Amino acid sequence: MSEPEQSGVANGPRPAGRRVRTWLIAGAGAAIAVMVFAAQLTMVAGRLNAGTLDPAFCSPASLHTTVELPETQLTRDFMAIRILLKDPADNFETIRMLYEGELQAPDLRRTAAWLSKRSGRGRLQTIATPVATLKSEAARIDREHGSALAARIADGLSRRDGATAERAFRAMFAVLLDELLISIGRQFDEPVTASRSFPHARRYYTEALEAHLTLKHPAAAALAGKALAAMSRAVDESVRERESARVWFDRERQVFMRAIKAAIDDQRRAAL
Repeated sequence: MSEPEQSGVANGPRPAGRRVRTWLIAGAGAAIAVMVFAAQLTMVAGRLNAGTLDPAFCSPASLHTTVELPETQLTRDFMAIRILLKDPADNFETIRMLYEGELQAPDLRRTAAWLSKRSGRGRLQTIATPVATLKSEAARIDREHGSALAARIADGLSRRDGATAERAFRAMFAVLLDELLISIGRQFDEPVTASRSFPHARRYYTEALEAHLTLKHPAAAALAGKALAAMSRAVDESVRERESARVWFDRERQVFMRAIKAAIDDQRRAAL
């Protein structure tokens, strides 16, 4: 994915309403940058200070990587949204802008520069090529699966109901995660590609689902964790025994997704 490029704001007089919106965007962007930066530093420090690492982090295929899992713009934006939803202030307009792609959360390496450039100049990040947004992915999933994720998210945001919006976001990431895992299972003819893709699946789970399952559905979290570790080992094994590893991976994927979908169905029933 290409890195965002900064676009400046044209000089000269502007209408008062436009100036106010620019200030609001600048303030929202600065707040997001601070919170995202703090959250990511805490997450990295926690992993580095842990007494033992998850076996998947220590697998042979992962030795060339860092502890930090790879990010996409979707995971960065959703992490910012989760932080803002937990903040007691009314952040729903900023959340809407992140969801629709008007704002983009920065990655850890660029947060300081992003914050310094945005703090007084009201700049939005623009990109050279189109990038999927959370809203566009929700709409795509609705078209392909007959769901109503976009409507549920819009309803939660319009009513300032964070719990409703977050439930829909988790359901969306469950679909994205399953799609990605199915794609990885089809890449076993190219083990290096599968190995490089799998950490992104781990990131989707870690960012959007793991904490909720651990707190609210510990049995499902334990089952999902074991299946995820088994899938990691199957990816490593694909170098030696491609077909048997593919079968193993697909079996564990089904166990993994059943645990996640059961937890998501339970949360939706409880909310009715």
